[in-house]
Amino acid sequence: MKICKNCGEVNQSSVDFCCNCGKDVFEFAAETVCQNCGNTNASTYTHCIHCGEPLQLQLTADAQSVKREIETIYSTQLAEVSLKETAVCANCGQEVPVNSLLCTGCGAPTYQMHDHRVVKRKICSNCEQPNLPTSTLCSMCFASLKDAKMQDFQLVYTDAQSGGLSLRTAVLENQFGKYKICNNCGSMNKLSEDFCHKCGLKLGVEEQVRYCVNCGAENQPDSHFCIKCQWSFDGQAADSNQGVWTCKKCNHLNQSNSDFCTNCGSKKAK
Repeated sequence: MKICKNCGEVNQSSVDFCCNCGKDVFEFAAETVCQNCGNTNASTYTHCIHCGEPLQLQLTADAQSVKREIETIYSTQLAEVSLKETAVCANCGQEVPVNSLLCTGCGAPTYQMHDHRVVKRKICSNCEQPNLPTSTLCSMCFASLKDAKMQDFQLVYTDAQSGGLSLRTAVLENQFGKYKICNNCGSMNKLSEDFCHKCGLKLGVEEQVRYCVNCGAENQPDSHFCIKCQWSFDGQAADSNQGVWTCKKCNHLNQSNSDFCTNCGSKKAK
């Protein structure tokens, strides 16, 4: 469309003179090409004046470049959100990792939010080790994961027995097997592995011990007396306490050959 600078009349683009005043001074108006019939329309029109079809917005090269950039950023962020393996604690709002049983902010149980949740892992084509979806190199053999395929894993919880207690742990499984999740780095390890292959964290359940508050020695969980200093865990008198003496000031147990308390320095009472 041409707009006459003399009278403001809108003319067709093909005219040489204004149909209203006959002048030949024009200004080209922004136009939109109808995708249905190919005719031009003023940019302010929403429907074609020739065929009645809705007009699609024609973007300039710069606008199209910006649009592509926005779409790329959005699609990348959307992919990151879909790979995000956290949940929000209903109690305090803290983001909780997928392998956490308790909220890291308030300690509330959160494992029910993740139970049977499906997560994705990259499978190394070299050693078939599952890796985090954000990994670029395999955590086992350091091969490139550029062309690695994704597999779905389901998060389940298993109970391990230790000292009469049942300890729950997170496990990822699919049709090919089960894997332990390292609580330190998030790597997947085989159930037979006792230490994380990536960071070395111990994965197995440690045997329970009872620490003596008097000397710090480790004892069996069912011990009544410390094996090092004869401290009583439940307040019972020892069958023989001739080898130790109790400090009157701090109640610390000391060996019989000590004249002064090793904890507070008080002199042994006569």
